[in-house]
Amino acid sequence: MLAWALVLFPAVVAALQTPAAPGKGFAKPAPAPPQAAGRTPLVSDDFLKWAEKSGIKTLEPIAVGEVAGERGVVASADFAAGARVLSVPSRLSLQVTSLTPCPRWCDEEVWKTSKWDARMAMLLLHEESEKRSALKPWLAQLPRTFATPVTWKQPADAFEAIGYRALATGVDRQRKEWDASRLRAPGSPSAKEWDWAMNVIRSRAFSGPYSPGTFIGSLTTLFGASTLAVAYALIVGGAGAADQAFDGFLLAVVFVLANDFVFGPRLATAKRYVLCPWIDFLNHDGNLGKSEVAYEYFADAFAARLDFDGGEISKGDQICISYGDRSNDGLLQYYGFVQKDNPHDNFAIAQEDLILAVNEVTTLPSDALPALKSAGLTDASALFTFNVQGADGAALRLGRLLLHPAAAAATDAGNTPLASNLEGEVVGVLAKVAEAQLSSLPSAATVDALPLAEDVPRATLVEFVAEKRRVLEASARALSQQAARV
Repeated sequence: MLAWALVLFPAVVAALQTPAAPGKGFAKPAPAPPQAAGRTPLVSDDFLKWAEKSGIKTLEPIAVGEVAGERGVVASADFAAGARVLSVPSRLSLQVTSLTPCPRWCDEEVWKTSKWDARMAMLLLHEESEKRSALKPWLAQLPRTFATPVTWKQPADAFEAIGYRALATGVDRQRKEWDASRLRAPGSPSAKEWDWAMNVIRSRAFSGPYSPGTFIGSLTTLFGASTLAVAYALIVGGAGAADQAFDGFLLAVVFVLANDFVFGPRLATAKRYVLCPWIDFLNHDGNLGKSEVAYEYFADAFAARLDFDGGEISKGDQICISYGDRSNDGLLQYYGFVQKDNPHDNFAIAQEDLILAVNEVTTLPSDALPALKSAGLTDASALFTFNVQGADGAALRLGRLLLHPAAAAATDAGNTPLASNLEGEVVGVLAKVAEAQLSSLPSAATVDALPLAEDVPRATLVEFVAEKRRVLEASARALSQQAARV
């Protein structure tokens, strides 16, 4: 039996590493839609040929196309909801985890102390500089310009103009982090190069749990174990030696299975961050929360599956996945767009501003601020959110401590709802705060007429404010109804 394992192993590995021929179970990459004369193609033929040759599989008839003036993925035929649409060998991607060893071209201290996005930006710039990189056809398809707020000359002015300070603070913090990480990066990249790399990473990378093993790696381990077992049986000889060799091989099997499927995933705290070709063409729809991009152990590949609840796909439909529960703050800051009717959107407000807003609605008791200090709520820049269901738990806690410090301190430092009459007052005050924030936001027409800088995408900012108004209207209504029910 061990001899059979020895003989068959190379063939198994070769079969697993060889890209399957298109046709049986897989669709050839569909041709991209024709482009108007004189226009730059959405995706090059070189990339499509490289993708097919490298083992990237389109599992349904899809193609890169233009959707509302932007590049996206469209269906070339009808297919079912929840379909797996893409499979990309992991070797073609750029990946980092907290366990990724420092590359030889980077200072170890810089690597160890850098965040995941800075690490990936270093990898991307290094790969971009390699003349013989096997990923060149894919790298050439990455966007070269971005409209994210961090690239605007005066982002704070734009957000101050619309009365939304939370995002201005976030972008300012982002700008400082990016500048600091660039100064430590190997190769002394220019500000333009570093901003490009960081924008690519933050807008196109995805994350998931890290598994330390791969199927091919496990087979290699077992092959080594079987080889040692056979050698032991041949050298020592006898039935006893064969039994001992077989027991040793079984122990190796148990170890590999336990490490890959039981202990490894449970003990590993690392998270995997991935930048992957073809999958990075898929655009976002926050309503498709059950879509996923997952690592497939046996194929050693990343696969994209659509949301089963997203309905059947018709020819010409855009193929989208969800990037996660992203509010429009996150979508605008890191991706440069806003989603209409975003189910995950909210209105964020800093603690300092929320305290002032509450004080505008009702006079705070003298022991309100000491109560916050006792509860550890001392970060003036901490964010609280209003959403279409009302307000988040943190905002409710803050309201309890501000309005009824003694009662809140006696009920788990404000984490637990107060007596019904007191809780109703807290929720009612927050409803008035939501209404006040709504009244302070400009209308879409006002934003459209603002004297904004040329590099600010006016239409995007108009849509952003319209969504914040929608959220605050729903929040004020929900909080008022909650206050009436308490």
